[in-house]
Amino acid sequence: MTRRGQDILLGGGVGLMVGILPGLLAAGAVVTWRLGGDLGEIDLATYFRTLPAAARWEGLPTTAALIGVGVALAFALAGIALLWRPQLSLHGTARWAEPGELRRAGLLARRLEEVRGPIWGKLGSPKSRAPYLSSEKIVHSLVAAPTGAGKGVGVVIPTLLTYPGSTVVLDVKGENYEKTAARRQELGDRVFKFAPYAKDRRTHRYNPFDEVAAAPERRRFSEALRLANSLVEAKGKGTESWVDGAREIFAATAVVAHERRTPTIAAVYDLLTEAGAPGALLEGLAASTQSGEARSVFNRFAGQPEKVLGSYMSVLFDGGLRLWADPDVRDATAATDFWITDFRSDPASVFLCVSQKDLGVLSPLIRLMFQQMFTLLQETDQTEKDKFDVLFLLDEFASLGKMQEMGRAITTVRSSGAHLMLIVQSLANLREVYGTDGAANFMGNCELQLFMAPTDADTPRYVSEAIGDQTRMVRVKSWRQRGWDAASIQERQEGIRLIRPEQIRMLGPDAAIALVRDQNPVRMAKVRYYEDRGLRALYEGQKGVGPFQEIGEMPEAIPPGGDNEKKVASNNGPEKRAEPSLDSGHDVVVKSAILETPVAKLRIVRGKQVDLRQAIAVYRQGPEALRK
Repeated sequence: MTRRGQDILLGGGVGLMVGILPGLLAAGAVVTWRLGGDLGEIDLATYFRTLPAAARWEGLPTTAALIGVGVALAFALAGIALLWRPQLSLHGTARWAEPGELRRAGLLARRLEEVRGPIWGKLGSPKSRAPYLSSEKIVHSLVAAPTGAGKGVGVVIPTLLTYPGSTVVLDVKGENYEKTAARRQELGDRVFKFAPYAKDRRTHRYNPFDEVAAAPERRRFSEALRLANSLVEAKGKGTESWVDGAREIFAATAVVAHERRTPTIAAVYDLLTEAGAPGALLEGLAASTQSGEARSVFNRFAGQPEKVLGSYMSVLFDGGLRLWADPDVRDATAATDFWITDFRSDPASVFLCVSQKDLGVLSPLIRLMFQQMFTLLQETDQTEKDKFDVLFLLDEFASLGKMQEMGRAITTVRSSGAHLMLIVQSLANLREVYGTDGAANFMGNCELQLFMAPTDADTPRYVSEAIGDQTRMVRVKSWRQRGWDAASIQERQEGIRLIRPEQIRMLGPDAAIALVRDQNPVRMAKVRYYEDRGLRALYEGQKGVGPFQEIGEMPEAIPPGGDNEKKVASNNGPEKRAEPSLDSGHDVVVKSAILETPVAKLRIVRGKQVDLRQAIAVYRQGPEALRK
């Protein structure tokens, strides 16, 4: 209920209760006067004592009762008038959102069973049963919270414990996987852990090169260039003029890597680090490629002066390619164990586990994965069989570096089922990486912006200005120098911020502010999963530990009779997955202890490459999947 509605109920109720007394006296007075009695002797019970006598006069009891009711209602109206506060709007009408209006907008979930989107906060203390601020209508959101503000225990973990769709999570500390992976499996997700630097060397794999390999021949260079745009980042303003050329060299070399049946970024790295001068190296690649676009790029850069070409190569390697000198990264990107486009019909959760100290090193790979998966979902709208949304949860978003493709995709990805939650330490942190316009693009496309006790100067100022001003009535009393009756009182309206920047910096450990599109600002409490009764029960009720999709569990795909055919373990699961030849034309055989079935030919057929999704379907469902 709004504040005005509360005023009406309170004023009317108090006025009515007070008005009952004079109403009874008025009704008794009417009857006494009509019967010729003494008005000085009436009391609260007079009306009821004189009813038998008044009944002889037609209509008298009713008339007296109506007069009494009228008196009571007059007092009720007087009470409403006393508490009525006119809406002041001269300088602004900012106010905090009421629970009723949030509920009508579909932004609240009273119970965890009603949660259909991320959880951002709660309209009561963490231990209360107050409703959660959560909605599937919010496509993209931004969380700005400094270190230690509670974004992990209050937003990330509660969301992962309840979100009904698929998730892709940047897990900087690794605790999100440890604390929610079992729950994600209980919700029906296939769980994957991508951790190139895991101490136990157990990681699922993702090959960003797959989209280049699957592209039609006439589109392969363009796909390789798009891959380069997501991978190679300009390091500083001095390299911006060189980065486009570096990306072209990468794209041309990627085409050669595919032609040589080594479709990985590691193969691109190997081709560009062979012995010899850079110019001679590019000339050799130009002579070997069958692609006219790639040959043109190689010839153009091979003719550059050695110092200029060296600058292009330096920008290419420093911009991200040098990471593939690392054997752990090469192994983690040698093949693909999951396809993001399947996540809308077959729910899954991917945890990209990277420690804080390794985030800077692995940021080119993480940045590439998020941009590629996000844009892949953007390219296709949801169909009837795609019943699940995909939530990308990017902690330490600004630390990954600039992601141009995601900045473009966020404006058009709404119908694809891809949801984005960006988590930064401050708005200044976001502007530092993307600039003022780039940061405004992300913020403008996030329907909900959540802020937790910011410590910088820019964020509180932005929040205070975004919330706006309220109008209040001010009384000014003045006196003249002489005379006790020379005082004058004036009233005027003035504007004042609903909440000032210094108040935002002092929100405290339990409060947060959310700016929601088309709604009044929301002042609410943070959630703590270990204090919330429902969330704590979900967390403590998880069963199972460790990776649920065992590493190496994918079926081995090998051409029958080929040199790389290996024996598949019958009891302990398959060994390492053999890499098939993309253009060999051999039937790929999926081997396991109980299954040996031709699945697909890995070659370009009518402009499309038959991929390994069929192999996965056979592995999951058995030979019947081929007959469907």
